[in-house]
This record gives sequence, structure tokens and C-alpha cells, in this order.
Amino acid sequence: MTVGFRSAKNNAASNASTLTNTMPAGVADGDALLLALSMRGGTGSGCMIEPVVVCAATSGGGSVSHKRIVSAQNGAYLYRSNYEDAQVAVVRTSDFVNTTDITVGTNPAWLFLSPDEANIYCFNMYGSSVSVIRTSDKTVVQTISLSEHPYRDAAMTPDGAYLLCGHVTTGLTSLIRTSDGTVTYQPNVGSSPSGVVASPDSQYFYTSPRSASLYGISRVKVSDGTVTQFTGGSASGTAAGVAISSDGAYVYTASSGRVQKWDTSTLAFHSYVVPRIEVVTAMALSPDDSTIFVGYIDALTAKISTAGSMSVDSTSFQPLYAMNFLFTPTGDYVWARSAYGGQGSVRVKVSDGSSRGRATWATDSFCWNNSSGSLLYANTNGARGIMKIETTDEGVWWRVGRSDGDATTLAQELFWRRALSEPASYTITFNASIYASSETAAFTTAAAHFPTSQEWSQQINSSSTTISAAALGTWSSTDGYDVFFGGTAYQTTTTPPTNYTEPANGDSQTTGTSSGASTEVAYRALTGVTTVGALTATAVNAAINVGHHIFLTDGGLFSLAFTLPDLQIDKGTQADTSGSTTLVSGNTETIEMSNGVTPAGVTIQFDPTSVTTGNSTTITVAVDNTATEGDSNIEIIATAPSMVTSKPVKVKKRNAPTPVRVPPFPFNGGI
Repeated sequence: MTVGFRSAKNNAASNASTLTNTMPAGVADGDALLLALSMRGGTGSGCMIEPVVVCAATSGGGSVSHKRIVSAQNGAYLYRSNYEDAQVAVVRTSDFVNTTDITVGTNPAWLFLSPDEANIYCFNMYGSSVSVIRTSDKTVVQTISLSEHPYRDAAMTPDGAYLLCGHVTTGLTSLIRTSDGTVTYQPNVGSSPSGVVASPDSQYFYTSPRSASLYGISRVKVSDGTVTQFTGGSASGTAAGVAISSDGAYVYTASSGRVQKWDTSTLAFHSYVVPRIEVVTAMALSPDDSTIFVGYIDALTAKISTAGSMSVDSTSFQPLYAMNFLFTPTGDYVWARSAYGGQGSVRVKVSDGSSRGRATWATDSFCWNNSSGSLLYANTNGARGIMKIETTDEGVWWRVGRSDGDATTLAQELFWRRALSEPASYTITFNASIYASSETAAFTTAAAHFPTSQEWSQQINSSSTTISAAALGTWSSTDGYDVFFGGTAYQTTTTPPTNYTEPANGDSQTTGTSSGASTEVAYRALTGVTTVGALTATAVNAAINVGHHIFLTDGGLFSLAFTLPDLQIDKGTQADTSGSTTLVSGNTETIEMSNGVTPAGVTIQFDPTSVTTGNSTTITVAVDNTATEGDSNIEIIATAPSMVTSKPVKVKKRNAPTPVRVPPFPFNGGI
């Protein structure tokens, strides 16, 4: 294939905390971009590439809590608790402006949105109260007093009728009736809970104890506040979460050393597994109830199958030290944030655990703003505010891999994204002042598949060295691109490995500095190379060497459009619109069609369910008589191997018109 390969070299930042990364000339939408970043004097953890996200500046900062950000009013506004300022910031999503700050109680922590999105309940941690915010006019309409400081673990029944919150120091909880703000009961569950969930039928709450001396599950009955203890199980340290299956049949808890399964019909212990022995930091159950992810202090994430007596799939998934999990609406992926700022937020594929990470500032909570799972909002620690993340492959720099270093060795991180309205440069911000350099390479014809990386690191101190990289296996020039990225230091020059060439208009021969800043190199395999062996690069005066060997396959970029983006449908009827796909660049692919969450009484069908790029599908939207009258935006999702995109169809549900009865013509007996 004919491949355009261009690069831009960005020389070392001399013991600085930022580096300007210039894009290659002539980058077009759909190009594949690879950014290699080499650093000396640190691992590079905590780097952030901007502008990748949009940040809404909100007043205040504060400590970590579970739900400090919620999306409300059909995604039109975001609400963010400002712990230090006794306020809740309101951000308009259309232009990302902080429109107002609502004064609440002392140290507002986490937020709960009622199912009808009419009210937000703000728990004021050291104000011993709950502020009720009416979303229609963004005012506090009630303050509910509590007997103790509320803690971060709370839940709302699915019908929105009750809240249960734990308290900081005791086993007492507060059961709050939301219709009038009354604390109806204060059930004692034995210890400050480490997790609270509500049953799908809104009849019960389940809690797990935070105390390491207690274990098991407490069930709180909503109607009278009575507490029932589950039997069996095993004490295994401080618990860190509780989850319930979608049918309410099983409850899961996680603590040091084990994940336990409880049967809600028998109120008894069912089974357990021991993925790790480290302290548990977080857990989450997938929407289809099949998989549990568990985070640990200073350890990788574990993945567990819930089938039968449960089994451990793996204990080596990213991220390290996971603190929060958020599944996409479809359940295909889970977003996890690490307690380590350098780990950032990682998107993990549920089926196989593969991850696409991105470097970012530390976040403490997530929320979705549409049903397709393509638009994610993350609340950042401190006063930085809210980050908007386009989670499709066009919207983010994904971390492909990293070779770690230390104060005396070089580290390298490699990032990938598909070009879309690229700026002339990006600013890379580090968590400390270090020596660094970067190189960005652009590939034409939409090399859009996520790349495979073989990474390595090597410390060599001599005037002439050879750097060998592991092979990726058999590769044909018709399959895609094979690229070698390397980093060297101390006035290093390099020559291309055998069968590899520098990119056109590249400057990977640029000499580094004697102070120890790195020099980045990038080479692409020649068209004639059909089998990739170990790569060898010769360097002069090389002190430190790291690198990545990258393999990309060819993909395509497409757009999605509708003939009728707005549908007016009477109850009991249906309407059609056509969803057309258009090839923007690259190759045609098979595109699978699906939809996001639909309102009650609305169903969607696709004919056909998959199309080849350039073709169309008929989308049939049916509204039955149980649907609620009004407007809804339904995400239509197009998924191809190279990219995922979505667009909303607006459905206006109407009551069927009442037939007009015409009386019969009167008969007067005349002619």
C-alpha cells in the first residue's frame, strides 16, 4: 500500500515541567497518530496531554468522595459538589460554563439524583445534613437534619422514595423518606457501612460493615427499618464495597483476601473466591451480572466470573490501585480510575480485560451524559474542575504502553489517537520537572486500529551500542504498518535499523544535549519487509535506551447521518428513518448497528443490523400505549473494528388523536 508517514520532532525540555508537542505538517482527519514521549529523571507518571479534554473551572476543591458529580435535566447540566466552599457548582454542558453556585451545608460531599431528575440530594459531611436541590430552578428547597455526620456510603431506592446513609463513627444509619425529608428510622447495622445498595424492588437496603472485626451482610427493611443479619461467610478484614444483581437474587461483598457471594432468598452465605490477599479498595458488578472487578492497594485489578460458585478470571488487569469503577451503559467496557495520578483513568474491555489507558490528572468520580457511553464527565481532585472526555477513539490520546525508568534511566510512554480537527500543537504537562523529548508520527489512509505494542527498556553505557527489540511475529506489508520508536540520551545519534527508514520530512537524527535530555527516533518498515524479526539500532555515545515496537493494521473512518433526525410518533404506531454511513477515509468495514437506552414503551429495530461502510439501514421506532408522552433523545450507535460513533434520534411521543364522532343526518320524513 502507499503510505504517507510524517513526523515532527520536539527537542528536550531542559529540566522543565512542560513540553510543547508540535504536530506534523499536513495531518488530515482519519490519520493515525502515534506520540512517543521519552523522559529522564522520573517515570513520566502524571503527564497530561492538552488540549484533549475541555475543563470547566469551578470554584472550590476538596477531598475524594464517591459521587461528587451528576448529570441532570437530560444531560443539559452537571452538578459538582465543592467540598471546601459549601457549594454545589452548576455547569451548562452546551458551552461548559459554570452558570451558578448553590450554597448548601458544610463540606458537601456526594450527590444523588432522583429518578425523575427533579431533585438532587447533597450529603453535607460535616454539616450533619442533606440539602435537597430542585433542578428546575436550582435552589435548595429543604435541609434534612441528621443526628451524626453522614459518611460517603449511601444509596437510593430505584423508585426514589427512600435514601439510606451511613454515619462516620457508629453503626447507626439514617433511613430518609424523600417525599417529606423525614428520617423514619435509624437502623443499627453494627458498623459504619463500607457500601450500601438497594434491592431492585425498592423494598430493602443491603450494607457491608467497615469494621475488620465484623463480617457479613445486614439487610434493612424499608417499611419498618428492621435489620436482618446474613449468616455464614468468613471474617477477612475491612470490607470495601457491596453490589447486588439486577434481579436481586445475590449480593456480593469484597474485603481483604476474598470476594463473597450471598443468597438473598435464604439470607445465607453462598460461596467465595480469593483473588488476592491485599487490601480491597473498590469493587463493581457488570450490568449483565456476569463479571466483578475488584481494585487493591498497590496491586493490579482482579476480574471475577460470578457464575455458580464464582471463579477468578485474572488478577493482572489495569489499573493499579483502582478506586472507582463505572461501566458503560452497554456493559462492554468499564472505566476505572487509579489512586496514582500517573495511572490516570483506564478503559477496560469486560470480555477480555484489554485496556486503553490515558494520562490525565487524578479524578475522583465519573458520570455519563448520554446513553451510548461515548461522552464521559470526570470530576478532578482539587480545584481543577470537571473534565469532558470523548471516549470514542477520535476523542482521546490512548496510552499504548510504557517502559518505566527512574532517576538515572530513561522512561518512555507511547500514545495513539485517530486525527480529528487536530491543533497545531499539544502541551504536555509533567508532575515534576524532568528532561523530556517527544516525536509525533502521522500515518495516512486511516490506520485506525488500536496498535499492538512490544515494549522494552535497556540501560547501556558505552560509546557505541546495539539496541534489540523483541519481535511481534509475522507481518505482511499489506497488513498495515510496522514502526520502531526509540529514545536515547547524551548527544546520541542513530541510524535506521536494517529494512527500516526514517519518515519523510522527519528529523529523528536530531542530536540531544550533554545535560542528559533524550532524543526521540521513529522508523517505519519498508514496503518490502514481509517478516519482522528482532530490530537492531546502533547508537553512538548512547547511555540510556528504551523503545516500543508498534504494529498497526489498516482501518477506516466513516460518518453517520439520518434522513429524519426528528420523529413524531403517536402511541400505538411506529415510524422509520434511514441511517446512512459514508466513508470519510481509509477502507470500508462491517458496521454493527445498535441503540442506547430507550424509554419505557419504546423499541427500536434495525434492518439490516449490520452494513458495509457506504450503505444504509432502516431504523424502525415503535411506541406502544404504555409510553409516557414527551420528547426523548435515543442514541443510535455504529460500531466498526476501527471506530465507534453515535448520534441521537429525537423521538416525540404523542397521544393518539381522539376520533371526531359525526352524528347521523336527521330524518324528518320529507323527501
